Amino acid sequence: MLTMSRYNPIRLAWLTMGFTAMVGQIVLMRELIVVFYGNEVSIGTILASWLFWVAVGSFGLGRLVDRVKKRVSLLILCEIAISIILPLCVSGVRVSRFLLNVEFGEIIGFFPMFYTSFIILAPLCIICGFLFALNCRIPLLEPTKPVTQIGRVYIFESLGAAIGGALTSYFLIKYVSPFQIVGIVSGLNLFVATLLALTTARTWTYLTVSLLGVSIYFTISGGEKLGVYLNNFRWGDYELLHTKDSVYGNIAITKKNEQRNVYANGLLLFSTPDTFTVEESSHFPLLEHPSPRSVLLIGGGVGGAIGEILKHKVERIDYVELDPLIIETSLKFLQSEFTAPLDSPQVKVIYTDGRFFVKNTNSKYDCIIINLPSPSTAQLNRFYTEEFFKEAKEILNPGGILSFSVTSAENYISRELGQFLSSLHKTLAIFDNVVIIPGDVNIFLASNKKGMLSLDPWVLVHRLKERGVETKYIREYYLPYRMTEERIAYLQQRIAEEKGARINRDFYPISYYYDMILWSTHFQTKERQIFTYFFNLNFRLVLLTLVGFGIVMFCLSLKFKNLPILLAVGTTGSAEIVFEVLTMLAFQILYGYIYYKLGVILTAFMLGLTFGAIFIVNRMKRVDLKLTDFAKIQLAVCVYPLILFSVFTLLYHTGPSKFSVEIIFPLLTFIAGFVGGMQFPLANKLYLQRVKKVGHTAGITYGIDLFGSCVGALFAAAILIPILGIPDTCFIVAMLNGISLALIILTIYRKSQYNQNQNPK
Repeated sequence: MLTMSRYNPIRLAWLTMGFTAMVGQIVLMRELIVVFYGNEVSIGTILASWLFWVAVGSFGLGRLVDRVKKRVSLLILCEIAISIILPLCVSGVRVSRFLLNVEFGEIIGFFPMFYTSFIILAPLCIICGFLFALNCRIPLLEPTKPVTQIGRVYIFESLGAAIGGALTSYFLIKYVSPFQIVGIVSGLNLFVATLLALTTARTWTYLTVSLLGVSIYFTISGGEKLGVYLNNFRWGDYELLHTKDSVYGNIAITKKNEQRNVYANGLLLFSTPDTFTVEESSHFPLLEHPSPRSVLLIGGGVGGAIGEILKHKVERIDYVELDPLIIETSLKFLQSEFTAPLDSPQVKVIYTDGRFFVKNTNSKYDCIIINLPSPSTAQLNRFYTEEFFKEAKEILNPGGILSFSVTSAENYISRELGQFLSSLHKTLAIFDNVVIIPGDVNIFLASNKKGMLSLDPWVLVHRLKERGVETKYIREYYLPYRMTEERIAYLQQRIAEEKGARINRDFYPISYYYDMILWSTHFQTKERQIFTYFFNLNFRLVLLTLVGFGIVMFCLSLKFKNLPILLAVGTTGSAEIVFEVLTMLAFQILYGYIYYKLGVILTAFMLGLTFGAIFIVNRMKRVDLKLTDFAKIQLAVCVYPLILFSVFTLLYHTGPSKFSVEIIFPLLTFIAGFVGGMQFPLANKLYLQRVKKVGHTAGITYGIDLFGSCVGALFAAAILIPILGIPDTCFIVAMLNGISLALIILTIYRKSQYNQNQNPK
C-alpha cells in the first residue's frame, strides 16, 4: 500500500499508460500503413491486431495479478519493457518488407499483412493490456473500494489517451520524427519508473536512471539517424531522396536512374518523367472540349499535369492539393521542368480537401480533372460517389466536362473488374453524356450536355492540330489506335453485362469494396474467396445471424450468471468503435476531409470516456447503483446509433454550417464516449458482487471490452459500411446491443421472481 506522500507517481503511471497506448497506436499505425496497401482492410487489420493483443494482456494475464505480491516492482519492470519494446516495434515495421522479401511498390496480400502486424504488435500490446489490470491492484490509500479503484484507473487512462492523441496529432507529428516520438514516450515511461523506484523500490533506481539517460540521448541525437538507416530496408533498390511526415501522412521521394517517384503513405502518387500517363489524363478531357478556358485540377499537379494543361492556352487553372508537403517536397527534389509551371500566372494553388472545395466554391469551370488514385479507400471513395458528381456538375459551365482515370485491362476484363467499372459508370448516370476511353487505364468522361463527348479519334486529332499542342504520345498515330471501335464495343459490352453492379453513394460507399475485391485478385491465396463471400452479405442474413447469436447467448446465460454483464461490455466496445468510424466517415462525406477537425472529434471521444467514468464513479459513491441502472445505460447504447443516423441525415439535407462542424460532430463523439465511460465502471461493480478478485475482474471486463472493439474495428469500415451502407450498419449495431439489453432485462426479471418466491407475502 502506498502512503499519502508516495501515491502521485502511481497516478502519473495511470496517465502514462493511456498516453503510451494512444501515441504508440498512432505512430505504429502510420508506419504500418506505409508498408501495407492503405485500404480499410489493412487499417482494420492493424487496429484489430492491436486491440486483440491488448485484450489478451488484460483478459489472459490480468487475471493473474491478484497472485502477485510485489506489484509496484512488476509495474516498474513493465514500464522498462515498454520503453525498450516500442522502438523495436517501429524498427520491425521498417524492415518488414525486407524480411517478407517483398519489393517496394509490390502489393502485400491480406495474410502477410495480417500476420506481420499480428506478430510485431503482440509484445507491446500484451504489456499495455496487462498494465490496466495491474494498476487496478495498486490502490492509493486505505480504505479503497475495488470498484472505485477500477473506475479511477479507467478515468486516468482515458485522460492520458486524450492528451496523447491531441498532442501527437497537433504537434509531435508535425515537428518530430517517428523515432523521436517513440523516444519521448519511452523516456516518459522510464521517468515514471524512476519515480516509482525512488519511492517504493530503490533497487531499480540505477537501472531506470541509466536507461532514461540512454533514452534522452537517443531522442535528441540518435532517433533521426536510426530512422534514416532503417528506411534503406523499406525502399530496397530505390535511393531515398527525402522522407517526412505531415499531419496527413508520410511523404517520400525516391530515385531510380532518372525516374523520381512521389509516395504518400507508401502508395505511388506519381512519377517523373511519366509523360505518357500525364498526357493521357490531361489531354483527353481538354480535347473533348471545343474551347476550354477554366480548369479545376484535383491532385497530381506537380507530376507534370499543369504543364500539359497550359499547352491548351487556358486562362485559369485552380489546382487543389490537400497536403502542402507534397508540393514543398516536390519543389526541392523534382526536376524543375515539372515544378516550374506552378509559377505561371494562370495557376492558383489551393491547399484544402478537393471535395470540400467543390462543395463550397462559387467558381465555374469548363473542365474538372480528378487526378487521384482509384477509390481504394473510404477517403478516396468520396470523389467517386453520386453525390460528389452532382456537386461537381453544379460548378461546371454549360458543356463542361468532368474526367477521372482508373486502372483497367486492355484486352480482358474479369468479372471483378467489370463490376468495378460498371459501378462507376452507373454512378455517373446523373450526367447527360458519359463515355469511357478503354485501355490499361480507363478514362471516364462525363458532360452536362448531350452529344458533347465524342469517341471519334479524328475529332480529337483535328483539335490537337488546331490548337498547336505539342505532345509526345497523344498524337494522330496514337489516338485512332487507342479509340478503336472494337475496344470501345468490348468495354461497353462488359459493363452492360454486369447488371447487378451498385451505384456508389456517400452513405452506401460500395465502390471501395469493389476495389478491394479487385485488389484481392492479385494473390494466389484465399483473399478473393473471402471478399467475394462477404459481398453476398445482406441485411436479412445479418438479422438471422443476430437472432441465432441471441438464442445461444440466452442459453449460456442460464448457466453463467455474469454473462449478460460481460456481453454488454463486449457489444458496447464494438459499438463505440463503430460510432467513431461512422462519425468520422460522415464528417468527411458532409464537409470534406479537414484533418484538425477530425483530431478534435477523436479527442472529444476520449474526453467523453473520461467524464462518463468520472460521473458514474462519483454517483456510485453516493448511490447504490444496481442492474436496473446498468440496463438504462445499455438502452442508451442501443438507441444512440439510430440518433447518429438521424443527425447525419438532417445535417446532409440542411447543408454545411460552422455550428455543425465546430459543435455538433465533436458533441456526437463526446456523448458516445460518455455513455461508454459510464458503463465500464458500473459493469465492474456488478461483476465484483459475484467475483471478489479485483485484478481478475478488471482484466476480464477490460479484455472483453477490447475484444468487442477488435471485432468492430475489423468489420465496420471494411465490410459492413461499404456493403450494407451507413443506415443498415447503424441498425445492426442497435440490434446487437439490443441482445445484451434483452438478456439484462431477463436477468432482472428472474431475480425479481426469485426474490418473490423467497419472500412470499
